[in-house]
Amino acid sequence: MAIITLNNNSLSSVTALPAGVVPKNIVKNDISGTQSIGSTSLTDLTNAYVAITPTSSSSKILITGRIEADIGNNGFGYAIFRDSTKIFETTASYDVYNDTGNNRMVNTVSWIDSPNSTSEITYKYQVKTFDTDALTFQNGGQTIIIAMEI
Repeated sequence: MAIITLNNNSLSSVTALPAGVVPKNIVKNDISGTQSIGSTSLTDLTNAYVAITPTSSSSKILITGRIEADIGNNGFGYAIFRDSTKIFETTASYDVYNDTGNNRMVNTVSWIDSPNSTSEITYKYQVKTFDTDALTFQNGGQTIIIAMEI
């Protein structure tokens, strides 16, 4: 078996990852409290936001998490906003599963943003339904939003 070397050191002598590999700043929000939404227009998901202050204007921000809802026969899409600017939107929904008789849907979130700022930024989710039947968000499930400066 070959010995892998990094900067003329064996792998066993590496004690830390190179600078820049580890996120500089991480903010997480686990959203609680149910919310009913039945709108085909984007609507704020209550408390589904995080605020982060980048340490460098060249930093990127990874937004990741999940949005979960009891859906009945409906579905939902979501958008990510940086402050008041929509930076991503999808109408696709994923991972439909049955949880004790309820149809539940999870949208997984993953987006890299380049805000070019060192000022505080707020990222938030907005959701919309595919028709006007109301969906219940955070009803036994979990919605999470995480912002990581990378």
